[in-house]
Amino acid sequence: MSEARNEAQTKEEKEAIPPTQPRGRRTRWLFALVLLLSLAAVGLWASGMLATYLPDSLQPHTQRVKSHVDDSAVRHAPAIPQPPRATAVHEALPQPASADAVAELMRRIETLDQTLRELMRAQQSLRDALQTQQRMNLLLRLRWITEQDSTLPQIALAWQEIALLPGLSEEQHQQALALQQTARRDAERILKWRHTLGYWAEHLATPEQPDLIPRPEQPWLAWLARQFHLRRAAPMADQERHTLAHELRRAALALQLEQWPEQASWQRLRARLMLLAQEFGVELDLPDTFADIAQDKHKLKAAAQTWLQGVQ
Repeated sequence: MSEARNEAQTKEEKEAIPPTQPRGRRTRWLFALVLLLSLAAVGLWASGMLATYLPDSLQPHTQRVKSHVDDSAVRHAPAIPQPPRATAVHEALPQPASADAVAELMRRIETLDQTLRELMRAQQSLRDALQTQQRMNLLLRLRWITEQDSTLPQIALAWQEIALLPGLSEEQHQQALALQQTARRDAERILKWRHTLGYWAEHLATPEQPDLIPRPEQPWLAWLARQFHLRRAAPMADQERHTLAHELRRAALALQLEQWPEQASWQRLRARLMLLAQEFGVELDLPDTFADIAQDKHKLKAAAQTWLQGVQ
């Protein structure tokens, strides 16, 4: 009984304890796997260290080893822009122009050059024509001044137009203005004296004496009577006034034509008129002589003659 009981107990212990041989084999495989992974890690670390010290010719081999490890990282990394290829640079360069294009360009350049030359010639022609016209205008007005029968108003107008002509220097412009002012001043003085002489000539006029020949009723006799006049003689005072008025009209006409009266005759006329004006309490502003006016006119004509010599 005891032996049977011992055998049964021994059998139960054997069934309770697992077999040891499979567990030892599993441990050895696990150890080998850990060792293999360690060796692989050491090899990868060593290859990375060697890649930093190896020359460039040996680096591709190391990079190939490293590419197996970083393959997944490379697939997920962003794309790096690549530099343009050499073919794109060649395509961007301008292509050489053909012979026909060069010929067409040269033809256009020659046409433009010819057109530009024609425009320059036309501009020069217009400039020459303008200068010629200005010169003719200047010559025409200078000849007006130098004419013998030119008057001071005409001379003043001519010098005013000359001062407005383009192309004059500043000195010529100022000289023309000064000469124009001199001519205008003298012309205004002469006009004032003419008005004074005309005024007194009108007031000194004597009324006509009535005709003593009767006018018949018959038409033919009336026509014959109008061919003859018979009037009474005017009083001496009226005759003197009539003569003085006539002389005043002649003096006014001479001043209008700028034909200066003789000094002696002008002095007598002026004295008679001033005596008559004193009777009416009027003061007359008449010059003693016209020498200064004549001298100014001579200077104006001489200046125009000098300009003519410079222009011609």
